[in-house]
Amino acid sequence: MPLLAQVSFGVKGGIDVVDMQYNDEVLKSSNRAGFFAGPILRIETPVVGLGIDVGTFYHQRTLKVEEKSIEQKSLLLSSHARLGVDIGNIVGVYLCAGPQFSFNVGGSTFYWEDLEGYRKHFTLQETTLSADLGVGVTLGSNLEGAIYYNIPVGKTADLTWDTVVDHLQDDIMHRAKSRTDSWRITFTYFF
Repeated sequence: MPLLAQVSFGVKGGIDVVDMQYNDEVLKSSNRAGFFAGPILRIETPVVGLGIDVGTFYHQRTLKVEEKSIEQKSLLLSSHARLGVDIGNIVGVYLCAGPQFSFNVGGSTFYWEDLEGYRKHFTLQETTLSADLGVGVTLGSNLEGAIYYNIPVGKTADLTWDTVVDHLQDDIMHRAKSRTDSWRITFTYFF
């Protein structure tokens, strides 16, 4: 099988729904939508049904921390091993899993003060590692749709807060770490 028949270039995009999980009850959990888009390379191995996807994507999403909306912009590098079954070139299904690296390209530190006088400081990690688990459907040789669950390894952000009284008296600083899991719905077109 010639190499060109095993490699496909395409464009992938999708939406992102975030489930913020905090280890402190001070913050409320909520879902926020985002999007991502970019080029993808699919490599099919000589083993039938086994392949690899490698992609680079621009990712933007809005996180809601209490009443504050925070916009996160990042560059994603992902690689997925995939195992699938096709019925001819008409329709197929596949499972995929792999790592994803995220590099923050927007603002990473946000400050505000709430109505009770707490000074808040929210800091996104500059880089994060996560794992994607997904299932997808292929239509013909050009179209794919998939649903992924993205699980970060470690924390994705920190929130610290104090009051002016706390800061002056005992230098008390309250802290919470967050982890941003997300569901992703994607569509890919291969040329």
